[in-house]
Amino acid sequence: MLNFNEEYEKQLIEAFQHFVRNEPYDYSFIRPEIYDSWVRSRQFEIEYNSPVKIKKLDEKERKKLVQENAVLIETARKHLNKIYDVIKPTGYYIFISDDRGYLLDIISDKDLLSQYEYDPSLVVGASRNERYVGTNAIGTCLQEKKPMVFWGEEHYNLVHKKYTCSGAPIHGADGEIIGAMSLTGRKEDYQEHTLGIVISIVDAIEAELKSRTTKKEPSSTEYTFDNLIGQCKEIKELKEIAKQVAKIDAPILLWGESGTGKEVLAQSIHNESRRKSGPFIGINCGAIPRELIESELFGYEGGSFTGASRGGRSGKLEAASGGTLFLDEVESMPLDVQIKLLRVLSTFKVTRVGSNKEIPIDIRIISASKSDLYLEAEQGRFREDLYYRINTITLKIPPLRKRNGDIRLLADHYIERLKKDMGLNKLSIPKSFYDMLENYDWKGNVRELRNILEGVIAMSKEGEEINTSMLPDRMVNKTRNNHLRNTRLKEVEIEIIKNEIERANGNLSAAAKALGIARSTLYQKLKNNTELSEYLKK
Repeated sequence: MLNFNEEYEKQLIEAFQHFVRNEPYDYSFIRPEIYDSWVRSRQFEIEYNSPVKIKKLDEKERKKLVQENAVLIETARKHLNKIYDVIKPTGYYIFISDDRGYLLDIISDKDLLSQYEYDPSLVVGASRNERYVGTNAIGTCLQEKKPMVFWGEEHYNLVHKKYTCSGAPIHGADGEIIGAMSLTGRKEDYQEHTLGIVISIVDAIEAELKSRTTKKEPSSTEYTFDNLIGQCKEIKELKEIAKQVAKIDAPILLWGESGTGKEVLAQSIHNESRRKSGPFIGINCGAIPRELIESELFGYEGGSFTGASRGGRSGKLEAASGGTLFLDEVESMPLDVQIKLLRVLSTFKVTRVGSNKEIPIDIRIISASKSDLYLEAEQGRFREDLYYRINTITLKIPPLRKRNGDIRLLADHYIERLKKDMGLNKLSIPKSFYDMLENYDWKGNVRELRNILEGVIAMSKEGEEINTSMLPDRMVNKTRNNHLRNTRLKEVEIEIIKNEIERANGNLSAAAKALGIARSTLYQKLKNNTELSEYLKK
């Protein structure tokens, strides 16, 4: 086990001071691969006490880089988007590079990344190769050809010594290294399991890359309306309307916060429609770099750009013909691509990048947005004509915090499913655990609930009781604050009701009128509260 502590840090600082002066010293306590990287960094004449040298591709080279690595970027994004809601609260951010160390993609909270703006190498198209930035997760794991973790003073350059990084090479279907992934955060936030997370994600990426060499475009669906779980009024009405509009081919816009289940609803509509035997093709417009989204949607002819397949490739629009195309995070689609999509939806003919040939298609469009698209269109961030084209029917999905009674229902559903997955038969769940779930605000909605419960069940043992200590600290603290706020609101309400009844000399009808509520509602409040029930006896 690696011991990253204050004593080790002091040893590293002293050793590094001797190292940069090329003085004799006992460096044996340093991991050999770290020391070897220091040696290479010195040979490359990397500055150790000032900002790193920048090796950054120009715009043309950057576009070429992204296009040539389109499959890796798309595959990595698919897996990383699934787990980023879990990683985000930890303060970590993610890098994907090619086999030379050039950054292909960065996944991070924008507010968090802004804290690192002084490091100009944190951009797509910049190199993390040891030759330019010294010891770091991407450059060094590519050099050593193995997963590695780095902590604080183990880095060579002063800029990087504040962080901890875990990196692993990514292998293609033929077993050759095609890139690397790293997970980076402040050194104070180091967790010993971080490298294991990186390795697991890389394994999943590699498995899909291997399977893509033999499989066609995935087009199946797994969700129906039975998977849209909920008993609240809003969900019942949503399912009823969605089933009705599924029968026609009109474009549908799904509007809801992240994690509310937009893809579940989209697939359910597809499976209820006359197109259910056709393909369901999804594309996340926010997960694909803007340089790739055009070729992903429209396809391309062979040789239309560097790195293009000789035989060309059909896009998502062609793949969805006869079925449904699901445009997730449509608000993220670049404006120039919106123009081309509008033409396709007007003519139902698609032209591949690099071709003049029009290919007829037969598709139904379901779009999804977490933003108010009408407002986006009004402010010029989304084309108004495309908005009206994809918005014949709008279905709004309520956030989990507004789905009265559904949190426990969903929790029970996921707990039962996760118990089976983990091989558990019996778990005791106290009321305090459900109370904690129901008092949390769930900004990540159903997805956040599922992810948190997955972590809780993973820590549980057969026959034991689930307890609130298994929940993330952020959730416990937030729930406590929400509970205090709700308690204060109830106290204020009680005081207002008391004052109005006293002012009305005990006349409940007059008090109800002053409060702006029905007399029956006031009676119910008096009946359900011990502090107020005395007024019923007067």
